[in-house]
Amino acid sequence: MSARDFIAREQGAIVERRATRRPTVHAPQDSDDLFAQKVIETPTRLIRGKVRGTDGLESQRAAVDALLSGPWIREKILQAIATEGPKTDGELENRPEFAHCGQTTVRCRRHDLSDAGKLVIVGRRDKMRLYDLAPAKP
Repeated sequence: MSARDFIAREQGAIVERRATRRPTVHAPQDSDDLFAQKVIETPTRLIRGKVRGTDGLESQRAAVDALLSGPWIREKILQAIATEGPKTDGELENRPEFAHCGQTTVRCRRHDLSDAGKLVIVGRRDKMRLYDLAPAKP
């Protein structure tokens, strides 16, 4: 109870509590709705930080799709660099296998690989960082 509520109550006023507003969770109207089913089956902790609690079902589905496609994209980035040599983010984004992905998606997955120590910066090309496979640790 706030100080203002306490003073008002002491003076005989009736203090009404406002209910806190919680994000609305929309359940699918049809149990066969596959679009919503993936969102419902995905634990919230896996997409936390990628969407807000008030975001719509479409945003939540996009976060789930990015979560599910992440390992595939990371694998393709490693394959491209292993077979063709060092690449910049721009060169990776322009590859045909990433045509359905946005630039940010490819860059974020490449950043994940850098953070994991699988890719290292080996120089610059076209004013962009050049990434190559990290040397194997003995």
